[in-house]
Amino acid sequence: MGYSSPEIYCIIEYNQKRVSMNDSFFATNKWEKYTERIISKLEKESVLITGLPQVGINTYIGYLRDIYEAKIKSEKSIIISIELYRFNNIPDLESRIIEIINQNLGSPKTLEGSGVEDILRKLTSQNFKILFILYRLDNLLPHQHVFTFLQTLRAVNPLLVSFLSTADISCLTSPEKYVKAGPLASSNIELFPLLDLEELEKTIQGFKKMYSWNIPDELLPEIYELSGGVRGLCKYICKYISDHSPKELNPEDLIGYTGIGFRTKEIYEKLVETDLIEKGSLNTNRKEILGRIGVLDKEGNLRIELLQPYLKQAFSAEIQRYKDLSNQERDVFQYFREHSSKIITVDEIANLLWGDEEQEKFSLWAIYKMISNLNRKIKNFGFEIINYRGRGYQLVETK
Repeated sequence: MGYSSPEIYCIIEYNQKRVSMNDSFFATNKWEKYTERIISKLEKESVLITGLPQVGINTYIGYLRDIYEAKIKSEKSIIISIELYRFNNIPDLESRIIEIINQNLGSPKTLEGSGVEDILRKLTSQNFKILFILYRLDNLLPHQHVFTFLQTLRAVNPLLVSFLSTADISCLTSPEKYVKAGPLASSNIELFPLLDLEELEKTIQGFKKMYSWNIPDELLPEIYELSGGVRGLCKYICKYISDHSPKELNPEDLIGYTGIGFRTKEIYEKLVETDLIEKGSLNTNRKEILGRIGVLDKEGNLRIELLQPYLKQAFSAEIQRYKDLSNQERDVFQYFREHSSKIITVDEIANLLWGDEEQEKFSLWAIYKMISNLNRKIKNFGFEIINYRGRGYQLVETK
């Protein structure tokens, strides 16, 4: 159920003329429900939005701000947006907050010389509603005392002072680092959705109109598989297609293109930084988080195909540690690492070992012997291959 207020749709209509693409994209039933839920929670609580890099959170926050302003336009309200990579200490934060309030109120003399807490008390006593939008709360992790300061501002009047924050996925992988942020990072964590295929098609139609790009419709499913529904990747894959008209879309070729490679690498490095990638492969102990943020699909397979070249490169570097593995054992081990979420059948292993000559060379004894030797070697590095009788084998990490 979306908003029915004519003022809200007026804003959407206005923004479509100004930025056509972003606001028309978010004006769907799915996003209206998502936005409605966040605004509803902000009536009484703090909300934190997180997700992978390049998914479009900042773009969405701009849209949400317009909707929020329209919803409460008849009320006294002030929105204070702060980029925390620029303002991450208390004196600078206080100065910036006071500056924004004065811009909104026309620098009333009654607030001169007051601290931020006193100003908020005066405003809330007059029923002003204050919304703080804090971009990248994770930038405050080295400045934990600032978390306490922000909580103090929230405590002035929790019904009239609310916080909408964004943070990277460390708020999911290392919540203990955000303890001092209290409700700002724990009350309501909203995962930012990746595009589904239908939304990706709509987004690409927007790119075509806005940039006059030539994107063949038959490439849309492949663009979706490569990008996994990450909006930033989708955009630059489309630009690459329009600029180069490639006959095929190869992940290794695509990440050599600056716009795509830079953004894919940013996602990869964030996954490494948050320990969601370890030893050159996805951390199977964190499947639940990997699924929630959209790296894995419902079947447990890698959703963003562009990450595959980075995983292979990292694995190649990692596997140099296993110098006593034969080439054949390395190939099999790499396959197990890339598919650690599933059971590998004997037929799959046979195909790896012998390829087109599988029927002529097939030998269960040779497979059992190779797995036994490989198992013995990798146990020293914290891995073990488990045999599921009649079903196949699976690689697991051991302590």
